[in-house]
Amino acid sequence: MLDSLSLWLHETPLGETLLTMLISMLPVVELRGGLPAGVAMGLPIPVAFAASLVGNMIPVPFIFLFARKILEWGADKPVIGKFFTFCLEKGHKGGQKLNRKITKEQIADAVAASVSHLPGVDMAQVRRLFLSMTGTAASDEFDQHDQ
Repeated sequence: MLDSLSLWLHETPLGETLLTMLISMLPVVELRGGLPAGVAMGLPIPVAFAASLVGNMIPVPFIFLFARKILEWGADKPVIGKFFTFCLEKGHKGGQKLNRKITKEQIADAVAASVSHLPGVDMAQVRRLFLSMTGTAASDEFDQHDQ
């Protein structure tokens, strides 16, 4: 059974694509290993790139949704507890530091600046819209700087 799976992974285009995706899911290796592996197996570069990119993104929602739950679950375990607690505390401190540094106004400025290059887009209007959507009043200082 294992031999037939190995043959299928290495000798069919679909298997090679799947193997490229699996290699791209591995931490540290990711796209740096998946793309060259796909090309080395004979996949065309666009196919290898697409498979590597998709394979690299598959774990992201799971990490985003379940990382904290797993860390909280393991924080009181005997072997892994110290490391998981360290990760939770470091993440909490980093989040607090980020909240102190970045205000909603700064985020609004970044959003407005990122779309200001589009034709017909007024940076002040985008900023006011963003701040109104987040429940923050637009500041007069920004409007004065635009004029």
